[in-house]
Amino acid sequence: INTKLYGVEFIENENSSNFVSVEFNQLVTEPVDPIKEGHTFLGWFDENDNEFDFGTPITRHLVLTAKYEVNEYTITFDSAGGSSVESIQQPFGSALVEPEEPTREGYTFLGWVPDFPETMPSANIVLEAIWLVNEYSITFDVNEGDSIEPLTVEFGSLLTLPIPTKQDNYFAGWYIDEELLIPFEDTTMPANNFTLYAKWTTEVQEVTVSFDSNGGSNVDNQVVELGSAIIEPT
Repeated sequence: INTKLYGVEFIENENSSNFVSVEFNQLVTEPVDPIKEGHTFLGWFDENDNEFDFGTPITRHLVLTAKYEVNEYTITFDSAGGSSVESIQQPFGSALVEPEEPTREGYTFLGWVPDFPETMPSANIVLEAIWLVNEYSITFDVNEGDSIEPLTVEFGSLLTLPIPTKQDNYFAGWYIDEELLIPFEDTTMPANNFTLYAKWTTEVQEVTVSFDSNGGSNVDNQVVELGSAIIEPT
């Protein structure tokens, strides 16, 4: 007795297919779900785009094609102290438009790590911002005192300002406005270039020096003329 055979072709994608023979009125074995990057497998579909039921006996030649649904993935941005950047959610393989660069006071944005992709990858990823700390300049208007070279300092760094000298005058402090006499009180470098103005007086300037004995016995304060040496206490 001759048993009639029918062919069932499984097309996974345009470059991959598999052909099996099945006896008339018998079931065809369902293959392992195929894998396609960035997609979810939906099932096997016949020539009429109907999903095939593997409980159906084979009575004719069949061509079954795998159908997939493209997945969506998310790119999240860690701005590492900068302004927030909204995440991007798009289908796998779709073209991406790089978002507006984040900003951060005192820093220059250098880019993302890893690099921003041209198309959506097949996984959720996090990109971290890379920053370069900026340097800013301080120029000194010594107001007829001995000249002082400008300083270049990184943003946020601790400031140690020079003390100018002027014959027969005492230094009264640095000011950020020559007319309004606004004293400069920052202890770290701000995010801008600026000029400091020296103020002078002919009156003796005294400062109070305090000692923190860090749990030891008390040490009296000293009132010292500005520019004079501090006497080391007991």
